[in-house]
Amino acid sequence: ERIAAEWGEISEAATAEAIGLFDAHLANHAFLAGDTFSIADITFGVSLDFFQALKLKLPFELPHLSRYRADLASRPSWAAR
Repeated sequence: ERIAAEWGEISEAATAEAIGLFDAHLANHAFLAGDTFSIADITFGVSLDFFQALKLKLPFELPHLSRYRADLASRPSWAAR
């Protein structure tokens, strides 16, 4: 099965919009589910790494998202993966 390029563009735009929502949430919270690291952060963090590895044109440089990713990267368990 082939994936339509147009659908990829639509999905990338929707993902970029969603990342903006996460950035806004992270302005007031250390992690996704509040101020405690959780499975939500593992899932989201791995997804962000995967999206970046795919070289998707997403706003990885958003300020709160950047802080969040740095916080994840500083965790020993994250660095060990």
